[in-house]
Amino acid sequence: MLLLGYSGSGGISHNNIEDFAAMRVIPNVVIVNPSDVVEAEKALTAIAEYVGPVYYRLEMVSTNPWRIFEDNYEFNIGKAIKVREGDDATIIATGYMVTESLMAADLLKKEKIHVQVINMSTIKPIDEEAIVTAAKETGALITAEYHSIIGGLGEAVAMVLAENLPTPMSRIGIRDEFSQSGIVTPDGKDELKIYLNLAAEDIATAVKETIKKKKR
Repeated sequence: MLLLGYSGSGGISHNNIEDFAAMRVIPNVVIVNPSDVVEAEKALTAIAEYVGPVYYRLEMVSTNPWRIFEDNYEFNIGKAIKVREGDDATIIATGYMVTESLMAADLLKKEKIHVQVINMSTIKPIDEEAIVTAAKETGALITAEYHSIIGGLGEAVAMVLAENLPTPMSRIGIRDEFSQSGIVTPDGKDELKIYLNLAAEDIATAVKETIKKKKR
C-alpha cells in the first residue's frame, strides 16, 4: 500500500510539516523522503516491490534542486547514503534539505571546516548503524529536515544517539509553530525558507555551534 504525501510551495494547505510525526507512530509503516529526481524514481520502484505500507513524501520547495545521484544509483529502503566526506561534523538530512546541506558544506569548506553529509531518505526504519558510525567519526551531528523538529528526523536521530552513543547535536527544522504560505521572489529568494531558518547559511551556523559543544 502506497500513501503519498506532498509538501511544498502550493500554499499553506499543502505545506505539510507534521506528516513524519503522524506516520512514525503507526506500526510497520515505512517512511521515504527522496532527495532528488533520480532517487525519487528509484525509491518508487523499490516501493512497488515492497510488501507493506509505505508513506512516500514528495517535496517541491527548492528553488534550485541539485541532481545528487547518477542514473546507476541503487536505492535501498532503510539505508542511508553518505554524499559528502568530512571529519569535523556530520549533517544528516532528508528530502530537499540534502541540497541545502551540501550548499552548507561548501560554505563551511571556505572556513576550513569539513563536514560529511548523509542522505537519510528513509525516516522509518531509520538507519541506526549509519547514525552511530557518523557520531563516532565526527563527534557532532546536525539534522536538517523540512518538518517540525518535534516527531521528525531530528527526534529519531536523537533517540538513536541517546540509546547508543550520546553525542552533541543540533536540529534544523521548523520550531513549535505553524508553517506559513511563502513565495519565491523574481530574484530567486525563497521567502518561506528564509523565514523558517532552513537555508544553507542556517545549517552552517548550526554546524559551527555544534562543533563548539563537542570541544567543550
